[in-house]
Amino acid sequence: MAKFRITKEVEWDAAHRLSKHKGLCANVHGHRYKAAFTLEADKLNDDDMVIDFGPVKNAVKTWIDANWDHATILTRDDEALVNELRDCDFRVWTTQRRVDPTAEVMAAILGTLDWDLPKGVRLHSVKVWETPTASAEYIL
Repeated sequence: MAKFRITKEVEWDAAHRLSKHKGLCANVHGHRYKAAFTLEADKLNDDDMVIDFGPVKNAVKTWIDANWDHATILTRDDEALVNELRDCDFRVWTTQRRVDPTAEVMAAILGTLDWDLPKGVRLHSVKVWETPTASAEYIL
């Protein structure tokens, strides 16, 4: 078990639709998302840190800004809506598998990306909030 953990949080705005949902979430709707990335190491680096927060923020925000920020996040099976939004020059990101972009799925996507971490530093978990009181966590 790791002796040290740090957490870096980032926020972004996006819309999504849960095509399998039986209620209102089957409609396109937006959230102010927040994600917390928890990294761990057995020992501190030469700067007495697990890792500097700055490079973590830059890597995470670069990916999120390029893919999810102010985008509509949909399942790849939502072809008609994906095509319609793209025809209108809207920003759309689709899941690679046939899953809805729930908070659970989004946390897993973020948790399985290659973050190119220094030797000895591991991603422990990613937690994604859709609202201030609703979150899902993916633990590696």
